Amino acid sequence: MEYFLLENREVIAISGTDRGKFLQGIISNDIGKINLDSYIYALMLTPQGKLLYDFFIIERDNSYLLDCPKPFVEEIVKKFNVYKLRSDINISRLIDHKIYASFSKLNNLFLQDPRNAELGFRAIINPSISLIGAPLDIRKYDLKRMELLIPDMVSDLDSGTYFPLELHLDELNAIDYKKGCYVGQEVTARTHYRGVVRKNIYRIEVIDGEQLEPKTNIYLGEKKVGQTLGFVGSQGLGLLRTEEIEIAKDLLFTANQSYIRVIF
Repeated sequence: MEYFLLENREVIAISGTDRGKFLQGIISNDIGKINLDSYIYALMLTPQGKLLYDFFIIERDNSYLLDCPKPFVEEIVKKFNVYKLRSDINISRLIDHKIYASFSKLNNLFLQDPRNAELGFRAIINPSISLIGAPLDIRKYDLKRMELLIPDMVSDLDSGTYFPLELHLDELNAIDYKKGCYVGQEVTARTHYRGVVRKNIYRIEVIDGEQLEPKTNIYLGEKKVGQTLGFVGSQGLGLLRTEEIEIAKDLLFTANQSYIRVIF
């Protein structure tokens, strides 16, 4: 039994008669898509359309369970309490629940990762259930995630910094352009329909030099063309200006004293 423990995620439960209406007004995906057999992937944005948090949401026992980025959970709960006004909802942290991932469906609790089928399955497990064996090294999971150009909210990104379309999150099924209004919807929809996205996420590799930290500037010659995101060893992700990258596909880039190539 091979699986990974996602220690940087935590579960929030939202119950109450207004739970669906409440979430529908603040997340980027359609809450109506949720059923007992599948997650939806969704985002919470700033009014300016920048990414705050990502969620995997499923319905269980008249509640929505939100798989959230753990470092931001207190902040998320505070924002939810601001937005709820007089809505009939209850918000609680399920700190005893754990979140797992696996490249195969280990049991019925593991459901398809809604971002990309190649990333396998996810499960929210309550404390009464134990998995056999020990979790694998999370770096194996992260390398596969990076291969698929899927950023992690905790290890790769800063909250409130990036636009979701720069990160291809719409291609990861995080955005429903047909649903009604939500916070940040206007900017996101306008960018989508205009088709102008100047930066994109790319796979990068350090081929000479030391491992780089996130948010290290990347240069082509003396021109800044982007920044690094997260790394696992020499493999990582970067957010780079598309125009320069497409012109200079076969060239090496620099960051600090290291040389980088872009993997297409």
